[in-house]
Amino acid sequence: MSCETSVATLVRGVGLRHTQQREAIIVALRHAERHQVARDILSAVQTTQPDVNASTVYRTLTLLRDRGLVSETDLGTGELSYAWVGDDQPHHHLVCHDCRRVIELDHQYLAPIAERLRADFNFEPSLHHFAIFGRCAQCRAADAP
Repeated sequence: MSCETSVATLVRGVGLRHTQQREAIIVALRHAERHQVARDILSAVQTTQPDVNASTVYRTLTLLRDRGLVSETDLGTGELSYAWVGDDQPHHHLVCHDCRRVIELDHQYLAPIAERLRADFNFEPSLHHFAIFGRCAQCRAADAP
């Protein structure tokens, strides 16, 4: 199956109309090696679709986030970061307030919280992409006497 076909299937599968702009944005996210901020996504998209503007990227990211294909996370940079989730496993981050280091956190740490919220509150949490802020070991060690 081609990338175009799979993107069209994904978009239609969540109740959205398939457009070239949405496809370009999804392709930019799916092939990114790291989390992207909207301006990086716009820049990547404009290499093949120069007529796409920032408002199209933001609207599309919001739609994709609301449909569960993209996660939107504050990683402490002052800009929201986006990552393709599609059918990927949830992943999370520990973000140091001091040095801004980001440490990947396996979902196994948050899975029990999700189970507890379901059991105690009959609440279905969206824990596909979560950031927890604190201080890393190196920054805490730098403060030690």
